[in-house]
Amino acid sequence: MNKTENIDALFDRCKVAMANHGYSDESILRTQKLFLRGIRTEMSSIGQTDFSPALGMEYLSKLEECGNPFAYRQHRRVVLLLCDFMETGRIKSSYRLKPKNPFPLEGKIGELCERFIEDGTIRMRWKRNTIESHRRQLSLFVKSLEIKGVININDVTESIVAEIIDRTTNKAHLSYSLRSAFRFFKDNGIVDDDFGEILRYRNRRGEIKVPSVYTPDEIKVIEESVCQTDPIGIRDYAMLLLATRLGMRSSDIRMLKLANIDWQDNRIVISQFKTGKEIELPLLNDVGEALVNYLVNVRPKISNPYVFVALTSPYRPFSRVGITIRFQKIVRDSKIKIGDRHFGAHSMRHSLATNMLSKGISLPVISDILGHYSTETTMSYLRVSTDLLKTIALEVPPVDEAFYEQKGGEFYV
Repeated sequence: MNKTENIDALFDRCKVAMANHGYSDESILRTQKLFLRGIRTEMSSIGQTDFSPALGMEYLSKLEECGNPFAYRQHRRVVLLLCDFMETGRIKSSYRLKPKNPFPLEGKIGELCERFIEDGTIRMRWKRNTIESHRRQLSLFVKSLEIKGVININDVTESIVAEIIDRTTNKAHLSYSLRSAFRFFKDNGIVDDDFGEILRYRNRRGEIKVPSVYTPDEIKVIEESVCQTDPIGIRDYAMLLLATRLGMRSSDIRMLKLANIDWQDNRIVISQFKTGKEIELPLLNDVGEALVNYLVNVRPKISNPYVFVALTSPYRPFSRVGITIRFQKIVRDSKIKIGDRHFGAHSMRHSLATNMLSKGISLPVISDILGHYSTETTMSYLRVSTDLLKTIALEVPPVDEAFYEQKGGEFYV
């Protein structure tokens, strides 16, 4: 009998198993990207939601006929991974995707990009994820220029930049990296034009991207949906409250150490992973109770300094992908309507900021809670409704008629 299973649920289980099996974050993300571009897109096009080995083999046959052996080999790994995991419940090490130097920066333009990344690493103290993201996008840009025969930075034109961005699938990340790089080039006298206008990213409809936000009622449904009678639910609930009540990033939740929790003064003190800024957060009663319940009744009795760990041997701390998977599962299981919104830990952070603003809390206070250096950064987190703007708008005072008639006035006749 040919087994079937919902394609999204099957791949979610695969990702958890891959993380537990020791796959790197990069490998899991690359596998997910291939999954979404390949078998997942194919199934959506035919209106199918349940995956089966037979359907997977049929897809591979169609792909093989296209005559692209490289694409076939990559997508074949993903399909075979799904088929084997569906059959055995296990992940094989042979499916790991290990590219050889996947993001080279070659040639004269590549050297300039290396200078930009080195400057950011030293002066801005970029974290590893930021460096890798810029390197990935700039490598794509340099390769695209090489194909066009462009080897000197001053030969890059606005039309070339626009064409490369238009052809890429991740316009937001590429635009951001190019905007930062060309600003660096211009500030250092390497180029005259930083292409600022064309590199202001907009989505396909020409709209500014809006953060994903959930209402207080939706947050309550999400929190209450987490099972409080099993160990995994108790752990996940504690992680969730750190995001919904305190606005902590997923990176700070996974990097949270036992030493960061000051039980005596009811506070959490951390150095933010992304910015390096030290912040102090109140240990709210419900957050503290959730943490105590997890630490006393669920967390394995091990010497690992991190608060959140896997509940089975070898009790590893969470990876970046692992914690994202947990948050996404929580929101999915809550059955709220997600729509086009993101549903990871960061959306909980956006929601906290927006909901605080709706209660009249000032921007500087929100910035302090989120650990931002300026209110300008906080503003990018907020989705302000028209109704909210109406409530905080100031009335325009009436102008005396004599103003328009005064001698020397603008409207004096």
